[in-house]
Amino acid sequence: MELTTARLLLAPLDPDRDAEALHMAFSDADVMRWWNTPLRVEVADTRRDLVNSLDGEDAHMWVVHEAGQPVGLVGLSAMWRCPVSAGCCAGRRGAVASWPRRQAQ
Repeated sequence: MELTTARLLLAPLDPDRDAEALHMAFSDADVMRWWNTPLRVEVADTRRDLVNSLDGEDAHMWVVHEAGQPVGLVGLSAMWRCPVSAGCCAGRRGAVASWPRRQAQ
């Protein structure tokens, strides 16, 4: 399912389609210092991690598009000891906007 606003599009993650564009954020030290995993060195590393992020029946990931370009990633998944995990990773435009969030029930 896609969600469209006047400015943004949320589209289901497709690792084959989205890895190269999202790699810019996943290989940026300023973005990834707030994330819970290390920098990705190669696009193949980013693609592998995107594939892994979809592992499990309760994993849902969407790519945030602005002006037709991927600018971030949002997702929900059930994790061990944590019924719901929500996170966001966005590239930067002069500022960093990325954070993982976890909420227990």
